[in-house]
Amino acid sequence: MTTALTTTNNDGATLLAIIQQAAQQPDLDIAKMQQLMELKREWDKDRAAEAYSAAITEFQRKCPQIHKGRKPVSGPSYTYASYDDVMAVVSPILAECGIAVTFSTDCADKAIKTTCRLRVGTHYEDHVFTIPVPEMRVNETQKYGAALSYAKRYALQSALNIVVTDEDTDAGNLSGATITDEQAIQLQEWIDSTGADKAKFLAFLKVERLADLPASKFANAMEAIQKKAKR
Repeated sequence: MTTALTTTNNDGATLLAIIQQAAQQPDLDIAKMQQLMELKREWDKDRAAEAYSAAITEFQRKCPQIHKGRKPVSGPSYTYASYDDVMAVVSPILAECGIAVTFSTDCADKAIKTTCRLRVGTHYEDHVFTIPVPEMRVNETQKYGAALSYAKRYALQSALNIVVTDEDTDAGNLSGATITDEQAIQLQEWIDSTGADKAKFLAFLKVERLADLPASKFANAMEAIQKKAKR
């Protein structure tokens, strides 16, 4: 005799009990069992997504605004928060909320693509941030290190909606009163997004590389490239 298998709610324990009951039937209906197993998988998947959303909401409620307290050792005066500064604030809150953070990086065509993965239990979501590697008066290792730190920080901030109050640099200003590494990245991003002719833009700025731009001219350079974007 076949026992009717029904449920009036979506409780996972009830679904599991039904599956166990079905498995004990002498005339086990394989197709029905498969349907029940799929239903249980979907139920678990939905509950995991709900737990993820709840954890992210809890994190955003608890995470304070991060104030920039660092200053570069040379060059223009400004304050910034590094990747390590951001992590120092958010790591305890992430742990408290049960959120795991991992990063993966792909470097190709003078660009860095950083994926920030947030995981709660079995559910995870990926957030990708891609930036060009800036022109800098440093070796390749330092150049990619600065860009990677920048990409990780912004991928994390975007994924978790973290509020940081100024613009900054991760590698620091390297010599004289020229623009920072991050400012060079910002300009490069605008050049790429607007399709501007970089050679002509550099000629307009009277520099050979973005990294050579005087800090005092950064605002004018940004204004010029943003005007092009509005055309």
